Amino acid sequence: MFMSPPGAPSPVHSLLKSRGIPVTSGLLAAASLLMTASPVSAQLSAPERIEHFSETVTLERRRPELQLNIYKRADADERIWNVELAGGPARTSAICRTTLPEEVGQNFYTFQIQTRKLTEHGYALLLEARADHQSGPLDPPVYQIAMWIDRANSSTGWSCGVVGRGEFTRLDGGASLGFREVAPDTSATTTALVRADGTRGTKFCGLQKEEDRGFEIFDPGQGRFVAGDRIDLQLQEAIVLQASLPEQAFHAPLTTNIFSWALASSDVRGAPIGGLPARPISLGDTDLQTAWIEGSGDGGEGEYVSATVTTAVPIRGLRIFPGHGRSAEHYESYARPTELLVGLSDGLRFRVTLPDVSQSALFEAGGLSVTFPEPVYTSCLSAMILASEPGAMARAPEAERRRLGNSVAISELSLTSTVDAPTEDETARLIVEEVVREPQAPRRDQLSRMTSRIPAATVSAVDTVLRSDDATARDRAVPMLATLPAEDAVPTLMAHLSRVRTDAADYRSTQRAIASHGGRAADPLLDLLDELNPTERKYVDAVRLIGRLGTPSQLERLISAFGQGPDRLRNERVRAVANGGVVMLPLLVAAAETAPDSPRTEDALSAIGLIARRDMSDEPGQLDDVDALWHLVQTSQVRRHRLRAIEALGSFLHPQGVKHLGGLLSDDPDPLIRAAAAGALTLYPGEDARQALERALNDASPDVRIAAVGAIGSRDDAEPATPSVIDYVERERWHTGLHRGLDILAASAHPDALPYLERLLVEHPNGERVPVALRALRHHRRPVSRAAIDQTLAIPGLRASVLRQLVSMLGMHDDPDVDAELLTIARGTHPTVAATFTEDPSLAGELRRQALNAMGTRRTPAARANILAFVADDDAPEDLRIAALQALAFFADPALVEELQALATTLPRPLRPQLRDTLTQIQGRVAIDDARDDIEEFRDALDEREERRGSDEESTR
Repeated sequence: MFMSPPGAPSPVHSLLKSRGIPVTSGLLAAASLLMTASPVSAQLSAPERIEHFSETVTLERRRPELQLNIYKRADADERIWNVELAGGPARTSAICRTTLPEEVGQNFYTFQIQTRKLTEHGYALLLEARADHQSGPLDPPVYQIAMWIDRANSSTGWSCGVVGRGEFTRLDGGASLGFREVAPDTSATTTALVRADGTRGTKFCGLQKEEDRGFEIFDPGQGRFVAGDRIDLQLQEAIVLQASLPEQAFHAPLTTNIFSWALASSDVRGAPIGGLPARPISLGDTDLQTAWIEGSGDGGEGEYVSATVTTAVPIRGLRIFPGHGRSAEHYESYARPTELLVGLSDGLRFRVTLPDVSQSALFEAGGLSVTFPEPVYTSCLSAMILASEPGAMARAPEAERRRLGNSVAISELSLTSTVDAPTEDETARLIVEEVVREPQAPRRDQLSRMTSRIPAATVSAVDTVLRSDDATARDRAVPMLATLPAEDAVPTLMAHLSRVRTDAADYRSTQRAIASHGGRAADPLLDLLDELNPTERKYVDAVRLIGRLGTPSQLERLISAFGQGPDRLRNERVRAVANGGVVMLPLLVAAAETAPDSPRTEDALSAIGLIARRDMSDEPGQLDDVDALWHLVQTSQVRRHRLRAIEALGSFLHPQGVKHLGGLLSDDPDPLIRAAAAGALTLYPGEDARQALERALNDASPDVRIAAVGAIGSRDDAEPATPSVIDYVERERWHTGLHRGLDILAASAHPDALPYLERLLVEHPNGERVPVALRALRHHRRPVSRAAIDQTLAIPGLRASVLRQLVSMLGMHDDPDVDAELLTIARGTHPTVAATFTEDPSLAGELRRQALNAMGTRRTPAARANILAFVADDDAPEDLRIAALQALAFFADPALVEELQALATTLPRPLRPQLRDTLTQIQGRVAIDDARDDIEEFRDALDEREERRGSDEESTR
């Protein structure tokens, strides 16, 4: 990058330096010869092709013409278009091949070809597929392909390679290709193939809009795009600063996370110019023995490094060690910067002059100091080399050593902030003061992360704030203790928790800070309980924290307090102990047996039940002392204890559980005990358990019947109970029981289940049970017969909920004439729908939308055609056309995407948002299907490979 002297009217600086556009290298020529030595010729037996675009390309008058074709093979199911550049006799020998996505075949895409001569014998060809915005959808992508064509001694006369691709939209941007006039030096301009991409542009911090012209230039010599960033830097307004030796030698910084070096424009040990930039972490590692060495090898003018910087605190200056600090010999050997340009995110710039100080003084001080006129906030910082002094190796006879002698080395370039101080205590105090003043939580978090090197001093500074009367200051400072070592932070947090009021602003933040230390805070919390009042909220909150953080051995200490305190505390203690999981069960059973009929037993049983509900909802668990639960059921005089013990027996199966629970279910006088026994039998296998539940369907208590039918529905062997459930549904009048019973019948494969529900529909179409039954059938994807649906639809005065369910259920049938019937409903010509227009027009519209949705769920060709015709019908109401578009989203059909896009410009504007949503959903379904196919193909390939391996092993035996 060239620097113009200050005062120049328009200084231009280019990373291309004076290299210009290189000529074709021997490597690319050799590759070209290899490519053209055996061209891929079109054969007479080649499959038939579907041509989409074709154009003749003439590069030179006396050399063969080329033909660019875009086509598909007629015998292949391809979702791409093949792009081929061919030459030779009849222009049929392909010298370049690539592809374009399938969507460029749509009728609103047009193609354009541009060619430019870039070297004496080489040409760049740019193919562009661009959409017509008048007839196409909103902001479609532009696709580009760049090819490099060079002369070759072959039948085609040319060699070719695809060197780049572009894809961008007007709204979202992206990578784009084009031809531009560039100035590789100050004397002339030349045409180049360039690639512009916002993600690959210049990374110099603080560029103004008019200065950033980031792009890459195609280098024919390397056969690839290289950095071609052009930066017009206005240096006239840069503030001139003078670096100097500090008054005291630099010490290792006490703060962290102030900045992070992100990239360097070049690096002698990293990627070459034009490759990926290096990350010069050695500049901020406080180690003078490591250095960033720029890779230009000619004085480093224009090379730069960039860092990301925290915006939590202002930066007041820099520490710079110019040169290599490993030793005096290294310092003399490498080039050293004498002037730097420092850029900040707001466009502020400084020209920093580095004085010529003695080597011993520089090493003794650890570098030079630069202080800004005033502290500045910035999100990034870049330092560019403006001038340098070559090192001793620049005079060496070896070319490589001369290059290193002209490579600029910088051992340290670190930022100093306003919170940096000579001592730990002072630095911590400054950071905490910044935290207390900062109203934004993200910036407070940034400040907190700076304290990792001074934890003890930071805890002390925070503790000073926590002892103050300023609740807002405490609320901002206490989260800092969450990220500091537990041995320092937890005692301070416990002391603050013991004295802070529960209604104070910092009470919740104190709890969160404690929780961040996990199990290391559980024992101090348990000790703190001895100091707190069990009737206060703080005690309950401490127990809750222990439940979140404690290990089983720590939670065991809470069991001894079971049964004590107010109900809120007891419930929180139960939940806390239950958080320990199944390992707590033996301790809880022992606690339940210790004092039967006491509050302690109730708490222990509650914890057992909570663990069972969390961990054994689907499969029963094991409990060594399960007899103790049955003993409590038999002997306890407290109903709640018995209920909780019975509930636990449902999760921890007793060997005699069916006998014991069945006896309770049939003989116990308490209906709540019988209902609990019915629920407990859910997971017990076997016919005896199911028959006990079937008998309970005749219980006099509705609670027992509802519990019994729910238990049957949750069992794997519910089907044999179908006749009993049918009898129950006929008698039951409680809605909860009816819902559960009808759901069992809707899922049952028993031969009596579906006929009963059909009879219920036909004989009592407006009954209370019919809508519930239809919903259950739809949920289980089991429609009633067409005859039952048609017969019911013909009944006048049918309730709306039944009509809606029947129309949706039509879509579940496979009969070929269903699509036609649904179409009559959608059009409003079906007799039932026509009749509803006069009675309830809104219901008629809802039924029509329901019919369109049902057609979509069928995914048949006839349904697709009917719905698409509905979308295109300008006379149809807009709400129904929107419903039709929603129904089309059920299809995974790439051809449907093209058809909908063809309709895009003719649809009214209110329909277009739904059109975009539908297209997105269809494309998502297509992508999922493609991925599924790819996975299946991969599995098949793996299976075939395993079979071949097995065959090979068998053959070698």
